[in-house]
Amino acid sequence: MYEIVIGADLGSDWSGWFEGFDVESRTTTVLRGRVADQAALHGVLVRLRDLAVPIIDVRRLGDGPSDPGSEGGNVDENG
Repeated sequence: MYEIVIGADLGSDWSGWFEGFDVESRTTTVLRGRVADQAALHGVLVRLRDLAVPIIDVRRLGDGPSDPGSEGGNVDENG
C-alpha cells in the first residue's frame, strides 16, 4: 500500500482517475491505495506529473505481518 501526498487540493471526485486509491483532500491531497507492481506506481506518478501538481511525499505503508515496519522508505523530490 502506498501513500502519496501532493501539494494541491484535488477533491474526492478524482478518485476514479486514480484507480484503486482513496483520495483525501484538505489543503494538500493524500492518495492511499495498493498497486499491482512498480510499473503501476509509476503510472500513478506520471498522472500526477501530467497534472503539474507538486509531489510532496511518497511512502510505502506496511501491508501486514510480513512487513516488519509500518513504513517503507520515503522518496523526496531531491532524489
